[in-house]
Amino acid sequence: MWSGIKASRVFEGYNLVQKFLGGLRMRIFKTLIVAAFAVATSAGMLVAADDPLEIHGGGRVGWVTNSKLGSESPAIGENGLGTMPNYGESHYFGLSFSKKVTADGGAWAKVAYAIDNGCPELDGDVQSFSPRTRDVHVEFGGLDFMPAGAVLWGGLRGYGTGWNGQQDHSFINLAGVGFGIQNIGGIFSLAYMQQDVDGFYDGPNEKKAEDGTGLAKLGNRTVHNIIANISVPIVDIYGAFGYSKKADVAGEANMTEFYVAGIFHAPVYGINVGLSVANNSYAREVYKASYDTWLKVSDWTGSSAAGDKTKVDGSKATGVRALVWTVTDLAPGLYTATSIRYDMLKTVKKSVEGENTFNKFYVSSRWSKALTKNLAFVPVLGYGREWDKEEADKTKQVIQVTGAFEVGLDTGFWAGQKLQLYGTYTKIDSDHKFGGAYDGKTSAMDFGMLVTFGF
Repeated sequence: MWSGIKASRVFEGYNLVQKFLGGLRMRIFKTLIVAAFAVATSAGMLVAADDPLEIHGGGRVGWVTNSKLGSESPAIGENGLGTMPNYGESHYFGLSFSKKVTADGGAWAKVAYAIDNGCPELDGDVQSFSPRTRDVHVEFGGLDFMPAGAVLWGGLRGYGTGWNGQQDHSFINLAGVGFGIQNIGGIFSLAYMQQDVDGFYDGPNEKKAEDGTGLAKLGNRTVHNIIANISVPIVDIYGAFGYSKKADVAGEANMTEFYVAGIFHAPVYGINVGLSVANNSYAREVYKASYDTWLKVSDWTGSSAAGDKTKVDGSKATGVRALVWTVTDLAPGLYTATSIRYDMLKTVKKSVEGENTFNKFYVSSRWSKALTKNLAFVPVLGYGREWDKEEADKTKQVIQVTGAFEVGLDTGFWAGQKLQLYGTYTKIDSDHKFGGAYDGKTSAMDFGMLVTFGF
């Protein structure tokens, strides 16, 4: 018994030592972070006037319960019907940091860095994640060789405009690594972005590359993107041209692509009207990455069959996107956030999909009526339809009706922190019956909570 007591005391002592060392390591780690910021700030003060370090962030998390008291919710997932309730059980967070330093002569530099992470669901209090780098760029302004007001930048950054919060996407959403000059004359910007894509060669193409031909002569196949835009108070116009040189492989060819888009900001009711036309890879990314950034994936011609010298154009396509959206106050304590989006992608016979025309039409309308300063009733209506000319896939139709109560420091659309409790009824066509808890059913009822924040 005495030995057992001694062993337990030794174990307790060991734990105390570990806790002390762990706390010491954490204090040392925090001290190093503080010291690093102090050194960086002091170094900046020696040559320039520093602005404070800016930190911004945002995120969401929620739960969903269906009418069968399960957590599976097949009604959730299409943000074209509205971000609430369709964020469902997904969770997301993002953090951005920026620091501006101004020299005595007036020239300034601003460093920006951002990370984020998102996944379909949050299972517990110890959830692993893999952060993604979304922004690493530097801006320079007030340079003595630049026009007044112009800003020079370089690095990885998002590039676009037209945020549609109700359907969770930017109308123009280019993003990549490059450099550019913005605000020339107060209205014009020009940028270059490059995207490398490797790993798409297989079979005989890989063998040719190893023999010193094909990919070996080119390195990674690269798309060079030139992006220009003009912005005035009521109109934004963007244009992009992409070029990729072919590799020395059978079936390969040079690729070119175009993108033109414009947004009209009406002076009444906060209405925005956007229209874009694109071809080839640009068109595919606009249609297939509705809620993501473009320039991530590029398609081009190629052939992987041995001895096949026929040029197979797997990238050729034409696309159109039309969008009308608004966030506007209709009366004190009453606003609407309504968005209507139509996407079309037309492919050719030799493409992966074959000759076809794909269509998507989604409407989401949110109405919010403040009951008190911190409580609002928020109904949301959603309608979606997807179809194609060849009818290879049956036409899909979804109707969604949501009633929600929203708690926050404010009841406006752009309030930073919100807690939403909702119930959603979803109706879908008989050819797309829900699986899981609603297998074989054309209707579903779901309840949930969504917390969103931003600072």
